[in-house]
Amino acid sequence: MLSGMTGWGQTGSGIAERFLTEAGLLPLSGDVCTANLHPAGPAALQEFSIGVQSEKFAWPDAPLHLRTAALLPARSGHFSFHVQYSGLGTYTALQAGLGYARSLASWCDIGVRFSYNASGIQGYGRVSSIPVDFGVVFRLNDKLRSDVACWNLFGAKQKYSEPYAIPRQVRSGLAYQLSDAAGLAFSAHLEEGSPLYGQVSVFYRFHSRMSTLIAYSTAYHGIFLFVYYKNQGLRISLGFGYLHPLGALGVPGIQYTTLHTDDL
Repeated sequence: MLSGMTGWGQTGSGIAERFLTEAGLLPLSGDVCTANLHPAGPAALQEFSIGVQSEKFAWPDAPLHLRTAALLPARSGHFSFHVQYSGLGTYTALQAGLGYARSLASWCDIGVRFSYNASGIQGYGRVSSIPVDFGVVFRLNDKLRSDVACWNLFGAKQKYSEPYAIPRQVRSGLAYQLSDAAGLAFSAHLEEGSPLYGQVSVFYRFHSRMSTLIAYSTAYHGIFLFVYYKNQGLRISLGFGYLHPLGALGVPGIQYTTLHTDDL
């Protein structure tokens, strides 16, 4: 299970993205790196944003994951771009992706993303693939949202000694905005070749400039805490997690937001 979920996964970075995908359904977060984890997530944002996140476990030989994302909103829809890097010793992996998301109606957002994945080990060559991700978010009412998303929709393959099919991943969830300052989300995730797992997340804004996300996933039997600080267009985030049996995980990030949609 863990080996399949620490590789390219949904968008190719590390484990923290699994916990943060929920927050992409909650417009309370407003974080471009978080929203970009869901193919339709960028449709909920209204400002030009660019952000960077890193991710690393506390043990010395843990790989480093770096993720940057940008959002360009326009009247015709929102365009997103992300680049992700993972490296450990002679192993490196890189992903670059371009996405488009928009609101089809007052009750529905839709998004699609094309990515280029490349990975390799020094002395053994490199492999690449081009997966396609697709997602839909339904606004059932002013407070309740649901979603369906699929990563690697068409079953892209990588070729080692023989073609290897990258596992498809499907998720579906519900997100409820309890108030102007709080949200709650539940979801079920299924990856080819792995058991079904569930996740619950709580988002809370406890200050005009500070908010937090707490998530628990049955895939890792672990809990994750993410804290945001926002001052005008600058957003600083810091994540902590403990996952069995991998141990402690840290995820710092920074984001800058400016330029409203109406300015385009």
